[in-house]
Amino acid sequence: MFRGLLLWMFLLPIALWGQPILRGKVAEKESPTSAIPFVSIRWLGTNSGSQTDSLGNFSIPLSLTTNQLIVSSVGFLADTIRVLAEDQFLTILLKPVNSLAEVKVEETRSSTKIDFLNPIQTHLISAKELQKAACCNLSESFETSPAVDVSYADALTGAKQIQMLGLSGQYTLLTQENLPGPRGIFGNQGLSLIPGPWIQSIQLVKGAGSIANGYESVAGQINVELWKADSATKPLVNGYMNGMGRMEGNLVYSHKLSGKLDATVLLHGNYMQHSPDRNSDGFRDLPEGGQANGLLRLRYILPKDWIAQLGVHWVNDQRTGGETHFHPSSDPSTYHGFGMKSRLEAKTVWGKLGKVFPGARYKSLGFLWSLGQNENQTNLGRTQFKAKEENASFTAIYQSIIGTTDHQYRIGAGGFWTQGDETLQQPQFTKSFAYQRTELVPGAFAEYTGQWGPRLNSVIGIRADYHNLFGLMITPRAHLRLEATADLTFRASIGKGRRLTSLIADNLSFLASNRVWAPDPSTEKAYGFRPDEAWNTGASASQSFRINRRRGTITTDYFYTWFQKQVVTDLETVGQINLYSLTGKSYAHSFSVQWDQFLTRKIEMRLAYRMVDSRSQFQSAFLQKPFLANHRGFANLSWNAPRKWKLDGTLQWTGNKRLPGSVEGVLPVQSPDFVTLNGQISKTFPFGLELYLGIENATDFRQKELIISPSNTHAANFDAAMVWGPVIGRMVYGGFRWSW
Repeated sequence: MFRGLLLWMFLLPIALWGQPILRGKVAEKESPTSAIPFVSIRWLGTNSGSQTDSLGNFSIPLSLTTNQLIVSSVGFLADTIRVLAEDQFLTILLKPVNSLAEVKVEETRSSTKIDFLNPIQTHLISAKELQKAACCNLSESFETSPAVDVSYADALTGAKQIQMLGLSGQYTLLTQENLPGPRGIFGNQGLSLIPGPWIQSIQLVKGAGSIANGYESVAGQINVELWKADSATKPLVNGYMNGMGRMEGNLVYSHKLSGKLDATVLLHGNYMQHSPDRNSDGFRDLPEGGQANGLLRLRYILPKDWIAQLGVHWVNDQRTGGETHFHPSSDPSTYHGFGMKSRLEAKTVWGKLGKVFPGARYKSLGFLWSLGQNENQTNLGRTQFKAKEENASFTAIYQSIIGTTDHQYRIGAGGFWTQGDETLQQPQFTKSFAYQRTELVPGAFAEYTGQWGPRLNSVIGIRADYHNLFGLMITPRAHLRLEATADLTFRASIGKGRRLTSLIADNLSFLASNRVWAPDPSTEKAYGFRPDEAWNTGASASQSFRINRRRGTITTDYFYTWFQKQVVTDLETVGQINLYSLTGKSYAHSFSVQWDQFLTRKIEMRLAYRMVDSRSQFQSAFLQKPFLANHRGFANLSWNAPRKWKLDGTLQWTGNKRLPGSVEGVLPVQSPDFVTLNGQISKTFPFGLELYLGIENATDFRQKELIISPSNTHAANFDAAMVWGPVIGRMVYGGFRWSW
C-alpha cells in the first residue's frame, strides 16, 4: 500500500503538469469567421485526440512521438497539419467537399450550457434559450434557467427582483458588454430597462467572478451581450401582447454604411393602458404606463487593426399604479387613498477602442469608457423618493503571455466617479432624509491565467482600489479547474466582494406600505454605512456522458458566502423599516444539482434542484432571511417538432419562505409551497416569420392576500410589500418574430 501511494505521488504531477498544450481554432476556408464545431483532431498514428467546442476552439496535449496533426469533419476535406516547435496557437482552415452538396448535415446544440474550458464557472445562455418564454426584459430572462430565482418585489410597482446563491439581486454584479449596467438609484428596477429581444447572449457567473470587472460581485455576475452588426446580420422585428393588455414592439437593425463603418439600431416600446383587478382588492394588479427605449451603436475599423465603437442609449419609463380609481394626473402625496407613480430616465454614452495584434492573436489592448445620467422619481402613497445620479467610468486593459500561451496575464487600470443626490420624504410621519455622495474610485488590477499541463488551469487575480470615502480596498480572487477525465471537470473558487448599499433604491419596494423609514447610521459618509464586505467560496463538479448516444451533463455545485460587514434591512418590527450595521453573523449556503439531457435529437430535458440556507443576525434573533425559498425544484422540456414547430414547458416547485415577524397574526409565519407551469408553442413560416403562443402560471396559483389591509390604506399595518408568491394568475400571451 505504501509503495502504491509513492507511485501515485510520482505519477500525479506528471499527469497534471507533464505535457505542454497546443491550442487553436478551426474555421471554414471560404469564410474564416465561420467556426466549425466538433471537428475531430488527433495525432497521426496515435489514439491521442480531441475535438473543437461549439465555437471551433480546441486544445490537445503535444505528442511526444509525432508532429503530424490530422483534422477531419463531415462535409470538409480532411487535412494533415505539421506542427512546428514554435507553434503555440494554430488557425486551421478546412475546405468544404463540393461533391457533398446534396448531403444535409445537422447539428443539435443546447441553448444553454456551462463553459467547460473556463476555470470560472460560467453559464452561457443564448438568444435561442431566451425565446423559449416571453422574455420581455432582463428581469424576465431567467424563467427557464434554474440558476436564478425571479419574483415580484411588491404588489404595486410591477418590478421583478432576482436572487442568486441565497442572496438578493443587489449582490449580483450586472454589466452590459463588460461596461457598468443599471445600478445605484435604479436598484432592482433597472432590470426592466434592458429589453429581452435586444439580448444576443448572457454570461452568468456563480460566485466570485473575474477581478477585471470590479470589486462589486459577491454572489455572482450577469454580463449581457447585445446584438451587434457582425451578429445581427438580418433585421428583426418582434411584437408581443398578453391577456393583461400589455403590448410590446422591438426592432434590431444593422446596416453597413461603408467598407469600414457599420451601424446597429435597437428600438423598444411597451405600453399597458388598463390594468385589471382580478383579485378584487381595489388595486391594479400591475401598473399602467409604458417605456420608450433606444440604442444606437457605431463600429469603425481603423488602420492597423484598431476597432472603435460608440454607443448612445436613452430610456424613459413611466408607470401609474395603486388603487383602481387613482388617476394618472393625480398627485399621490395629496391623494386620500394609495397611489403609485414612477418615472425612470437614463441617458448613457459609451465607447470602446480595441486592438488584437495580427502576428500574436494572444495579445490585445482595449479601452472602455462610459458617461451616464440617471433619474428616479417614485411616489408610493405619500412617500416620495427623488434621486439624480451622474456617473463616469474608464478602464484600460492589456493582455499578453508569459513565454507561451500556457501562461497569460491581464493588467488594467481605471476607475469610476459618481455624484448622487437622493431625498426621501414621508410627510405622514414628518420624516425627511437627504443623502448626497460623491464617489471617486481609481484602481488597478492584475489577473494571471495558467495552464498547468493538459488537465489543470487556474485564474488568480487581485485588484487595489482607493475609495475617496472609505480608503484603500484590496480584493483578491482565485479559481481552479481540474479536468479529472475527458468528461469530468472539477472547479473551486474563492474571492472577496464589496458593495456600497444604495440604501433607498435597494429597499424601495418595502416603502409600498405605511412603514416608517428608520436607519441607524454608523458613519457620516455616503448613506451613513460602510460598504458591505463578503467572502464567497465554492466548488463544483460537471460530468458529461451519453445515454443511447445522446449527450447529457450533470453539474453539482456548493457555495458559501459570509459577510464581514453588511447593512441589515430589518422588517421584524410592525410598521418600521429598520436599517443598521451587522453585529453578528450573516451567511448563505447554496447547493444545487442540474441535469441536462438530450432524450432524442430533437427533445432536450433539464432537471434541477436547489437548496439554500441564508441567515442573518437581526435585533430580535438570529433568523432565516425573509422571502427566500429554502428549496426549489425545476423541470424544463423542449421539443423541436417536425415541420418547424417548437414546444417548450417549464414546471417549477417553490418551497416555503419565512415571512417577517411583523406580519404574524395577519399572514402565516411561513408561506406555503406552490407549483407554477409555463408553456409556449411556436411555428416558423417561410420568409423568416415565426409566430408564438404561450401561457404563464397555467396552474393559476396566486398569493391570496397580496396586500395587508387593502380597504384601509391609512391603517398602520397597510402593506403591499409582503409578496411571497405569484402576483398574476393564469395569463395567455402571443406574438411574432420576423427576420428577413
